[in-house]
Amino acid sequence: MQLIITTRVLSTPSPSVVMRVLPVVCILLFFCSTTPASFAATDTILAGQALDINDKLVSKNGRYALGFFKGRGKSSESTTNWYLGIWFNTVRKFTSAWVANRDKPIKNTTSLEFTLSIDGNLVILNPSTKSIIWSTTAKNRRNSTIAMLSNSGNLILTDYSNSSEVLWQSFDHPTDTFFPGAKLGLDKVTGLNRRIVSWKNLVNPASGAYHFELDPSGINQLLLLSLNLSVPYWSSGVWNGKYFASIPEMTSDHPIFSSTFVDNDQEKYFTYNLVHENMVTRHVIDVSGQTKTFIWLEDSQDWTMIYAQPKAQCDVYAICGAFTTCTDNVVPHCNCMEGFTITSPEDWELEDRSGGCSRITQLDCTSNKSTTHTTDKFYSVPCVRSPQDNPKVEAARSAGECAQVCLNNCSCTAYSFGYSGCSIWYNELLNVRQLQCSDTANSSEETIFLRLSAKDVQSLKNNRRGTVVGAVTGAGIFVLCLLALILSLMIWRNKRKSSGHISNVFQGCSGIIAFRYNDLQGATKKFTDKLGEGSFGSVFKGFINDSIAIAVKRLDGAYQDFGMAKLLGRDFSRVLTTMRGTAGYLAPEWISGVAITPKVDVYSYGMVLLEIISGRRNTCTTCSSNDNLDVYFPVHAAHKLLEGDMESLLDHMLHGDVNLDEAELVCKVACWCIQDDEFDRPTMGEVVQILEKLVEIRMPPIPRLLQAMAGSSSSICS
Repeated sequence: MQLIITTRVLSTPSPSVVMRVLPVVCILLFFCSTTPASFAATDTILAGQALDINDKLVSKNGRYALGFFKGRGKSSESTTNWYLGIWFNTVRKFTSAWVANRDKPIKNTTSLEFTLSIDGNLVILNPSTKSIIWSTTAKNRRNSTIAMLSNSGNLILTDYSNSSEVLWQSFDHPTDTFFPGAKLGLDKVTGLNRRIVSWKNLVNPASGAYHFELDPSGINQLLLLSLNLSVPYWSSGVWNGKYFASIPEMTSDHPIFSSTFVDNDQEKYFTYNLVHENMVTRHVIDVSGQTKTFIWLEDSQDWTMIYAQPKAQCDVYAICGAFTTCTDNVVPHCNCMEGFTITSPEDWELEDRSGGCSRITQLDCTSNKSTTHTTDKFYSVPCVRSPQDNPKVEAARSAGECAQVCLNNCSCTAYSFGYSGCSIWYNELLNVRQLQCSDTANSSEETIFLRLSAKDVQSLKNNRRGTVVGAVTGAGIFVLCLLALILSLMIWRNKRKSSGHISNVFQGCSGIIAFRYNDLQGATKKFTDKLGEGSFGSVFKGFINDSIAIAVKRLDGAYQDFGMAKLLGRDFSRVLTTMRGTAGYLAPEWISGVAITPKVDVYSYGMVLLEIISGRRNTCTTCSSNDNLDVYFPVHAAHKLLEGDMESLLDHMLHGDVNLDEAELVCKVACWCIQDDEFDRPTMGEVVQILEKLVEIRMPPIPRLLQAMAGSSSSICS
């Protein structure tokens, strides 16, 4: 703790004042002397300071933090592992980038601290036992060192008096993450080889099976290798001065990174930096054996992968372990071969499949230690790409001879025989790739014959036979069920046709619906429930959807490892047809023989509207004029509307209980609908708008053609 006291003497204080202030100052000095050194947010450790389990260093830019973190162990482990490491401090998802004691986890955190030792090295110390768990082991030992976490995420040990002198740095000892600004390559002076190594599994940061490094042979390229194999399974291609030959993405028009390759007397390394420093990226070799680049997206609050090599998961050496097949573009991509089972299911769940799969039953030659009378058999594994590190047996000229060569050696686990002859595999069988089986000849597609115990081979054959029988039986049952379903649908359809109802005709439909004659015949019970008849046909009662009552008019004697029964197409607005309908409801177009449009139905609607207003038929009775002449009611209604005498037109059964304004509006609509010229009539859409009082309507003229046809042009009903 730092306590700064600032005073300003305005005048010489009296002795009494001094005596009053002195005890307060003494208390403050005592407090300062007894408070231990501890951390606020800082990026530096000085001599005598220490980080405990709850403290951390934070780089000045806030991007990285260093401290202790808890690792998740296997579910079978009862203890918790603790590590000292560096993580991304500005992202909400905890992501470690460097682990100091990756191979030496801390089990007990009761007394634990990260501090500078007497010899100037950074150490993880157990103060109670004075034992060192981890140390930087810098050779230039001195007691004037400090440690600092830089803005690039590099933990640096340097001298207090000369901060430019680096005694030790975490960038020289990377784990699984390649930081921007770090070097991947060789220090020719010290012999230090900087490479990144994958974690053992998803939760264990211990050194894993794969590493990413500069080609140790001297070629200017980067390699991915298995720790158990010196042959790389992926290479970047040679550096050409601007990019690596196998990574054309480095030539992007909008690069994220700027790359540099250095080769001089002291060092040979590859490094990169961010083009946009505010971007948070992560370049790792993960447990899958692939190098991957991620970008942190604030919108999704997660890492998004933008690059991976090799692109195919199955290109990674022994990614699935022994006696497995690997299949690209499926999940899971690793599966045990027939006759084998997962060695450690818990490790597989954590994506550590190095243990591969183990035999269910041991080979006969192993248990009996004999190859002359072995009962071992071979089981075919078709449509695979075999590993290429297999020895050839030139003496074997047939598949039988090849199989016998394998049986004669207890270490032989599989063989194949094809165009390239006889191939034999001994001990663990690795890198078998499952392919899509095809009918055409494919040079990369092979069949491997896997050596199994006779018991397992027989069991697999029985399972395969059972699978075939089950498939045939299932297919037969499916066909029978399908036939039964089709038959049921046919019976149901026939019943529906004769049931007297139309069902579900409105589902998914809009606009005008065209009914089939059979449907209407069924809906009306074969036209048995007659409601009435007109001049050209009869009307029958029916039902739609079992509940909606409808009226159907049928024309009589006319066929045209009714009204607008001729439906108009969209491209036609009028049609010529023959008149069919009840006199008194037909528009003049039917008589004059001009083209027919939807306005003829508007005319009929107007006539029906007048009948609703008056409670009488337009053609049944006439009204008497002052000269005792008969007057056609629609003409009479038009005259009364002009005179403002609506009350005399209303149905007498209403007994005057009518809103006269609404009745006048309806009468106006009716009179506009029966105008002589179709262009004067409104559309049905306009009728709705008028009745809803959304559109104003003026007084209609008297339909002159109706008046002339009725035989009276001057008489008016009283």
